[in-house]
Amino acid sequence: MNKTLLLFKTMFRSEDVLEINMQRSGRIKGIFKVIGLILLLLLAGVSFAPIIAQLYPPFKMMGMQDLLLKLLLFGASFIVLIFGFFYVMSVFYYSSDIENYLYLPIKPGALVLAKFMIVAFYEVISTLAIFYPSFVVFGVMDGQGPLFYLKVLLTMIILPIAPLAIMAILCMILMRFSKLFRNKDRFTLLSSLVGIFIALSMSSIMQRLANSTSDGLPALLQTQGTLFNVLSAVFPATTLMHRAIFGSAGTFLLYTGLALAVCGAFIFVFYQLGNMLYIDGAKGLKESGMRRKSLSVKEMSASTRRSSAMMAIAVKEMRILLRTPPYFLNCILVSLIMPVFFIFPVLFGGDLNELATEIGMSDFNQIRQYVKPDMVIIGIMALMAFYAGLNLIAATAITREGSNFSFMKYIPVPYRTQLMGKLIPAMVVELAGVMILLVPAIILLRPAAWAVAAGIILGLLLSLALNFAMLSLDIVKPVLTWTTEQKAVKNNFNAMISSFGSMVAGALPVVLYLFVPLDKFVLFAVFFVVLAVLNALIYRQLPILAERSFQDRP
Repeated sequence: MNKTLLLFKTMFRSEDVLEINMQRSGRIKGIFKVIGLILLLLLAGVSFAPIIAQLYPPFKMMGMQDLLLKLLLFGASFIVLIFGFFYVMSVFYYSSDIENYLYLPIKPGALVLAKFMIVAFYEVISTLAIFYPSFVVFGVMDGQGPLFYLKVLLTMIILPIAPLAIMAILCMILMRFSKLFRNKDRFTLLSSLVGIFIALSMSSIMQRLANSTSDGLPALLQTQGTLFNVLSAVFPATTLMHRAIFGSAGTFLLYTGLALAVCGAFIFVFYQLGNMLYIDGAKGLKESGMRRKSLSVKEMSASTRRSSAMMAIAVKEMRILLRTPPYFLNCILVSLIMPVFFIFPVLFGGDLNELATEIGMSDFNQIRQYVKPDMVIIGIMALMAFYAGLNLIAATAITREGSNFSFMKYIPVPYRTQLMGKLIPAMVVELAGVMILLVPAIILLRPAAWAVAAGIILGLLLSLALNFAMLSLDIVKPVLTWTTEQKAVKNNFNAMISSFGSMVAGALPVVLYLFVPLDKFVLFAVFFVVLAVLNALIYRQLPILAERSFQDRP
């Protein structure tokens, strides 16, 4: 057990596991990062809590408030089970420290137990941050006392253990006897897509459940039959903790002890299987793969056709972004998936006239009449400014070169050509994301064509200026010493500052539109002139800035 605790402490302090430098020089930065992550999770939890407030009255009318709490506990267990798969695979098999531990003179069971403790720590913090606000809302509406919140707190600490042990057992069996997820890049891409799908599905299910309870509880919930029998069989510890919460002090201790015994049984099985399966499943993992393919003369000729240097660099950048999962997920997919979160509620939110009523309009035609051409122009500008800040391609253009940075200095291509080639993918991806949202909006609102064209022109100028600014910051302060592609984009604080700064700067035209007492179309003309001149100046100074910044870098 001492070796397990020592391994846990080592992994906890490891930068590769937590992605936080726990040395004295980086400790403050790491603490702020953890606090920021917890605040983001709490924000998600607070946004979920109003759904519980909406669901509580129909459950109370039926005298079945405890059923809502049971559903919440089962929901938390299910989320732990699903996302536990991603946590377990990442920490058990895809952390870059894996080779440091495989050959230590310790039992594999001790190693997997230490890694399990790391995953459990993550899951407990995440579960508390996301679900505890909902339990607080339930307790307030149900008139519960302080003891209820302490019981729930202990329940949320115990609750993730059994589902995590189940998922860890399944993952070890999968990795030992299957080759499906032995490629890290493939796993990263597929797991991220599945995670996005689950998030959208859960949002839709909760929205439909909230709507369906307006006329009473669905029959499936009233009967508490097969559904709850299945959930109780899959999550026995959760059922025991539900009984413990509403029981007396003696009942609470009894059922909590039984729940801990169930968790202990799962961990025992997990430990024994870890001794038998883990090492064979963890050996020989690879991050990427390639296939050998013989090219014909025609295919070779087509693949080596001549093009301008700028377009060749743009195509190379786009290919790297598409084939590298961390780049694809953080630089491309986030821009393409964001419109779905706007469109999804409209598609499943009911009739358009009902949506119009919710915002104080009589019907959707009144919305069309309310939206004037100047609103369309500034709206498109704001949308494109938002996407410019959301898109990290320009903000990490130099950073993504990493150890290959010297290649930029020695190829016989001017810096301006190279930088513009790196900027083209950013604009293309941004426009693709904007169009996914803009085209449905145009179909629904039917604005004047000239207003749409003017908005796109001004939006392109504003977007280009923001991308220039983000690229300039990355030229001056690139982060070239990263060890994984994910750290180059996701953990790049310079890129994050650049991105948020661009969003704030992009909001400036909207503020001027709302508060400057000037004819709107005169204001748009001023925007056009200022942005055109600004882009021309930055375009002219960009190679000079690169020359000064790059000359002292190896």
